[in-house]
Amino acid sequence: MPASSTSAWLAAVPEDVADTMPDDNPVEVRRRKVAAMGWAGFVVDRELQTASYGRPRARLCAVSVTTAATTTRRRRSEHPLTRRDWSELPTAVRAAIEDQCGTVTRAVLPDAGRNSDVSATLHTGGGHVLFCKGVRLDTPRARMHRHEAQVNSYLPLAVAPRLLWQVEVDRWLLLGFEHVPGRHADLSPGSPDLPQVAATVRVLGDALTPCPLDVPRLAEQWARLAAWRRLAHDPAAEPTAWLRDRLGEFIDRERRTFQALDGDTLAHTDLHPLNVLVADRARVVDWAWSRRAAPWVDPAFLVLRLIEAGHTPEAAEHWTAATFPAWRTVTDETRTDFAVAVLGAWHHMFRVDPGPQRAPLVAVARRWVAHRLGETVNTAPLVSGIW
Repeated sequence: MPASSTSAWLAAVPEDVADTMPDDNPVEVRRRKVAAMGWAGFVVDRELQTASYGRPRARLCAVSVTTAATTTRRRRSEHPLTRRDWSELPTAVRAAIEDQCGTVTRAVLPDAGRNSDVSATLHTGGGHVLFCKGVRLDTPRARMHRHEAQVNSYLPLAVAPRLLWQVEVDRWLLLGFEHVPGRHADLSPGSPDLPQVAATVRVLGDALTPCPLDVPRLAEQWARLAAWRRLAHDPAAEPTAWLRDRLGEFIDRERRTFQALDGDTLAHTDLHPLNVLVADRARVVDWAWSRRAAPWVDPAFLVLRLIEAGHTPEAAEHWTAATFPAWRTVTDETRTDFAVAVLGAWHHMFRVDPGPQRAPLVAVARRWVAHRLGETVNTAPLVSGIW
């Protein structure tokens, strides 16, 4: 899961802290604008980001960063994700789906997936099979699903399922996709899936450059997160020795990554095996986190997934360089910067929402960073009390 949900927190700065700042302080100016507009913590703040890379007031940073995690957890607890079976859906929702596809005779829930309130392969009385996913409109995930629907018509038909219909009813957003047969990709060393995955990612890179529609930029999203900078200004966090000695370097590398990420390709940004289905060819699903980015971004994320699947960092980089021309254009320094930035983003998400899938991702990113820095992998916590 990308980290954009943790990037907006300025509106929650308490009044007693704000009152200690001069009226012309850029953070206070921005906070007053936010308060006047009545936004509740969903504000992207560029002025604060700029100020924080300088020498922001420590008290403000302490409250802001702590509030970020608290606010994010509160928003998630207000809208807990409960995967529903077909029979548990509201009557109006089931009727709206059947208006589109016919009477549903069987619904098969997937084994994985975390971002929908309902998702199922639906079999109909007419012999049709399709995939349906949906969310309640009162959750932040609704924006993700709208985005996925928006980009779908621009994706190459051969390697991405087509959106068949989109319906809103009874405060639900529902998407119906063509059914894509296949199993989740195996990215382990020597897997026969690797050539198919490579061919599909190359097709996507060629077809989606230049970016065919106006979508958010990954560079801007990551710049708003600025995970290492946030950690440095969070007095509640106590970096352990390994990270403390490198934190200044990591902040610099992270900042350079923001510029390097920018480009004109529609990148998927979440190419893990659960989002790649393999049969006669590999198809990529779940485009909710797609962003405008540099053409090498998806190959770069594949490096991490290859390491996760059992490749050494050196072997993962070698395979990616031999497979994707865009990755070969990336300098060694930029590769290191990117690895460090990913480690920061994934570790930040783990601190904010320590789900069971996050700790292994942090470990993968640490292995890549250690390789890039020419060091032995350090398995000690990055922050005291937090793995």
